[in-house]
Amino acid sequence: PLGVILRIIADAAAGLDFAHKAKDSKGSPLNLVHRDVSPQNVLLGTDGVGRLIDFGVARSVARLRTTQEGLVKGKLHYLPPEVVEGEPHTVAGDVYSAGCVLWEALVGRTAFAAESEGATAARILMGELKSPRASGAPISAELDEVVMRALAHSPRSRFASAGELAAALRKAAPAAS
Repeated sequence: PLGVILRIIADAAAGLDFAHKAKDSKGSPLNLVHRDVSPQNVLLGTDGVGRLIDFGVARSVARLRTTQEGLVKGKLHYLPPEVVEGEPHTVAGDVYSAGCVLWEALVGRTAFAAESEGATAARILMGELKSPRASGAPISAELDEVVMRALAHSPRSRFASAGELAAALRKAAPAAS
């Protein structure tokens, strides 16, 4: 049900926002970016709270281990266009990935699915995606706008934080209690 979808995604976005704003014991920002926001990493707890898990590919300036230069982390269907183009994954990229998960939950299929990885990457880079409402999801115009803002091709056009996405979801439609 729509209310359950919105609760799970809003909770996961709030958790993502917390991670993005996390600080070390000295109060310095960790600059943590998840880099793998996908349906497999969003769970619903027995307490009814949606949670984002698996920070195994997360990047932080405070980490001692680094990934190989140019190595893309995450699942292709949920990568933002700038990462597909080789740019670093940022907070804005995590917001985009959360938007992909939300779009998929509302429509019932993967947003940029294609017959091959190359074709999927091309669809992401083109940014041609029908809104959930235009794809048959029975949602309000306001909620449709929230989803499409999270999926904006330009990082500057997306929500400034995952917390803003969570707040916009809660405002656009009632979530399950």
